Amino acid sequence: DTIQVTNQDNVPHTATSGTGSSDPDSGKYFDTKIIDPSSSASIDTSNIPPGDYAYYCQIHPYMTGKLKVT
Repeated sequence: DTIQVTNQDNVPHTATSGTGSSDPDSGKYFDTKIIDPSSSASIDTSNIPPGDYAYYCQIHPYMTGKLKVT
């Protein structure tokens, strides 16, 4: 499956797997790179093992979330 990530903010963001830039697994499972305002990126989950994956914005590391892959 593919997840569409849309930046509805007025500043750029990323959706990068991991808990932060110091996480050795940062970006290991997915990284949208920079998504400009009003733009989108895709995350292909077909090669990600089932589980819960923390993610964060590389530009704003206080912005975090979780992605559940089943």
